[in-house]
Amino acid sequence: MSEIVTLPTIFDERGNLTFLESNGHIPFEIKDVILFYGQKIPSLKDLNKQNKIVFISLYDSIYIKTLSLKNMESRFYSLNKPSLGIIIDLHEELIESIDLDDKTVGLIILNRQWL
Repeated sequence: MSEIVTLPTIFDERGNLTFLESNGHIPFEIKDVILFYGQKIPSLKDLNKQNKIVFISLYDSIYIKTLSLKNMESRFYSLNKPSLGIIIDLHEELIESIDLDDKTVGLIILNRQWL
């Protein structure tokens, strides 16, 4: 099942800093990172070839719909803060849809090299 994670944030009058660590906040060794903006993201077919994946919204919101391979139930997730991420184990769930708008900026963190 997917897991929503809240990343640590250091608050400062000059700006906030949110950070993450491989094998810590992200429960695997990070092999690749994709920065995306607008509606330009890799295809769902290619994303679903990964083992585990993390989405983090840096600006605006990301709405993700997944399908459980165990009971075929759909789940909906909303990432609407820069400190929120979702960890998806693609052995248990598939990504059905990702809804973004043209202002969305985010990260996709992978546990395998991208293609």
